[in-house]
Amino acid sequence: MFLINLSKNIFVVVKLRKCPKCTSYTLGEKCKKCGIDTCNPHPPKFSLDDPFLEYKVKALINSLGERNAKKR
Repeated sequence: MFLINLSKNIFVVVKLRKCPKCTSYTLGEKCKKCGIDTCNPHPPKFSLDDPFLEYKVKALINSLGERNAKKR
């Protein structure tokens, strides 16, 4: 997260973004190299007290299994 000073007392918060295609980082919604939409490079927050933790872990295991199947 960056604070950009527009004038003496006005600041704008801008979050860092990443291009999934060329893996470059930018502050914009679109990549300046590729022109495709950028995404948030930060992982979601994690808590063991999350009531949906069981479903998230199952989804993660399924997605990892699909990735390994594609590589073979």
